[in-house]
Amino acid sequence: MGKLKTTKAVAAELGVSQRSVEHYPTGERTTPPKAIADRVHATVRARCQPKGPRSPCR
Repeated sequence: MGKLKTTKAVAAELGVSQRSVEHYPTGERTTPPKAIADRVHATVRARCQPKGPRSPCR
């Protein structure tokens, strides 16, 4: 997988919506399918750069 710089690119790679990528790591969506949540979490953590105390990277 190449370097994905946007939530839209991550969503396209995972086959989910951009909003899903934004919501799953922050806990706003509490009942994602486990397979999707695991893929989103792993992808976001691998590419994330912390930008504040509420960043999903922490």
